[in-house]
Amino acid sequence: MLVHAGPVQALYDRGFLRYIQSGNHEIVRMIYFAVRDPDWQTLPGFIRNEQIQTTADSFLINYTYHIHQDAIQIKWRVNITG
Repeated sequence: MLVHAGPVQALYDRGFLRYIQSGNHEIVRMIYFAVRDPDWQTLPGFIRNEQIQTTADSFLINYTYHIHQDAIQIKWRVNITG
């Protein structure tokens, strides 16, 4: 989903922002978070309770992110505003 914040736009993709650009200029390739296990492997997670609000020049994305992998149990609330 393409989201806009004034002159800046980004692709929202499964919890992350990708290809953030202003006009025809890419500013950042991707903003994301990762949780690593002791072997430095990225642990898979899943999104629940995702809510997306958009207007012509702003967006608000909220969700809860969950990781349940062996002894690592994490849940946090994510808020992305543009």
